[in-house]
Amino acid sequence: MEGIETVRTAELSEKRLREITQLMEAAFGESFEGYWDDIGPALHFVALETAEVVAHACVVDRELHTLAHQLRTGYVEGVAAWPDHQGRGHGARVMRALNEFLVENYQLGGLSTGVTGFYTKLGWETWRGRTYIRMADGALARTAEDDGTLMILRTRTTPALNTSSNISAEWRPRRALVAPPQEGEWRDPSGRCRVGVIYEGATHGSGQKHQRTRAPP
Repeated sequence: MEGIETVRTAELSEKRLREITQLMEAAFGESFEGYWDDIGPALHFVALETAEVVAHACVVDRELHTLAHQLRTGYVEGVAAWPDHQGRGHGARVMRALNEFLVENYQLGGLSTGVTGFYTKLGWETWRGRTYIRMADGALARTAEDDGTLMILRTRTTPALNTSSNISAEWRPRRALVAPPQEGEWRDPSGRCRVGVIYEGATHGSGQKHQRTRAPP
C-alpha cells in the first residue's frame, strides 16, 4: 500500500526502530524498554510522511485455540500514531495494509483492545466467549478480566467460528516476571498487575492501562 513501509524487526535499522519506539512511548505515555525482545520477531507496518514515521502497527505469530480449532493467528501489536498526527487517518491506513496481509497469510487475525469501535470499522469482530491462557502443562487458566477485549479478523482460510465459545492462547514467559501467573494474573518488579493470555496486550489484554492496541490512532 502506498506510503506504508513493511519490514521485519531483524531488518529494521537502529534509527528506524528508535523512531518507532519513541512514537509508541509518546502515544502511550509509558516506557517501551525491552518491548521488542518481549514480543519476539514481528512484521512492522509503518506509515511515512516526508520520510518520517507517523504511525505504526506490527504482527507476530500466535496460536489461538477454540473448542473446535487450533488457529495459526497473526496477532496485532503496537498500534499507535504520533499524538500530533492522530485523527488524520494514518492509523487506519496502517491497519488496512496489515489487514490485507493477515487475510492472505493467516487463518485468523487477533488483537486486544479496550476501545473496539476503531477496529470494528475496519472489519474486526469482538470475541464474546470466555478467554483462557494455556499453561505449559496443558492446564487452562481463566482470564475473565480480558473477556470482551479480544477481537478477531476473519481471513480467506478462517473456518466457521462460534464467537461465543471459549478461546485460549499459549502463555508466553516475560523476562520481567517475578512469579508464574496465578489465574491469569502476575506482577512485574514495579508491582503493576499484569493480566493476560500472553502478556501485556499480546493476546487477551492486561488491563486497559497497559494494552498496546488500546486507543484508536
